[in-house]
Amino acid sequence: MESDPALREAIAAEFGREAYHIDGTLNRPYLADRIFSADKRRKRMNAIVHPFVLQALDRIVETEFGGPAEPYILIEAALIYESGLDRRLDAVLLVDAPLDIRAGRVAERDGLSGEEIKRRFESQQSAQVLRKKADFVLDNIGDISEIRPKVAFLDRIFQRI
Repeated sequence: MESDPALREAIAAEFGREAYHIDGTLNRPYLADRIFSADKRRKRMNAIVHPFVLQALDRIVETEFGGPAEPYILIEAALIYESGLDRRLDAVLLVDAPLDIRAGRVAERDGLSGEEIKRRFESQQSAQVLRKKADFVLDNIGDISEIRPKVAFLDRIFQRI
């Protein structure tokens, strides 16, 4: 959203020049306020961004991956189903945690208020829906020593897909 000139122009055209700071960085608070306060604007942002992301992903996969050293590729995507990316993948892994844990992590990482976090969560598919859609679910609770064996197990499965 910062490095692709065509995407930058499309976002600025839709959401105003205020979508970017003078130094060219994305004005995340400005956009978040607009996107998460109106479903129509959020859908419009997704419609603008998703095609660019999918094209960039195709380029990266074609040019940088695919050899025997990479038996599989993991792609992190918050809106995997909304973007249609799930239809291009062999499997989808949902990394999930209880709502209160996720909210605490978002607050710590992004410094958002409880109301801002609530608006973001309400704009996303529920964990229950995502759990039904995903091929694999990793519960991200506990410390790393509890999660590490689960990740190792998934690694063995993914190497065989």
